[in-house]
Amino acid sequence: MGFDQGAIDAHGHLLDDDFPLGALLGSVMLMDCIMDSRSQWAVPGEWHWILAEPRKRVQPRRMTGRLGLWQTDPR
Repeated sequence: MGFDQGAIDAHGHLLDDDFPLGALLGSVMLMDCIMDSRSQWAVPGEWHWILAEPRKRVQPRRMTGRLGLWQTDPR
């Protein structure tokens, strides 16, 4: 729903008046969770999500954030 001051100081030049806050901007399917992924971005000894079917550039939809994983209507 917002940004912390450190993020604004570092990346505020990327924002414009049309930047949506509290909106759904894309979605993915969670296909699996694995331990010790071979990905270069994986943290050793941690669980990693295997994601698929990215949908980006969807029409932004107002939505509040939630903790954890959740589903939304696939429109």
